[in-house]
Amino acid sequence: MLRDGLIFSICASLFAVFAAFIVFENRHGRRILLPQIRSWLDRQLSAAYLVFRAWLRQIIEHTIKLSWYYSLHSALKASLVVVVKMYDSLELLLINNRERARKLRAEQRALKDYKNHLLVIKEHKASIALSNKEKKRLRAKSLSGE
Repeated sequence: MLRDGLIFSICASLFAVFAAFIVFENRHGRRILLPQIRSWLDRQLSAAYLVFRAWLRQIIEHTIKLSWYYSLHSALKASLVVVVKMYDSLELLLINNRERARKLRAEQRALKDYKNHLLVIKEHKASIALSNKEKKRLRAKSLSGE
């Protein structure tokens, strides 16, 4: 196995040779080593780059759209939860009010049928009340002292 320092020095020297070769080609303004193959590779890399860039752009756009949709979905879900809770509380309130109204109607029916003691006394007084003729006779009897 090669040591790490040896691998690093080989890589660094190959990089330096490659950089010097690129500088030499740039000074001459043309490619010297395998120009047709390198031009073909450049075209292939450019096409691959364009495909990759379009794919990456599409992924980013879809990611933004999906995050927007998820945010909107979360907001709608939260509003739906609020509406459901409001509906449940209103339904409970209506059920309680219906129950109260039912109890009140039952109490009113019971009060119509129920005669309290004052009504009973009043009816008894009316039934045993003396007529005007009997009142005059009783008055005359009490005045005469009998």
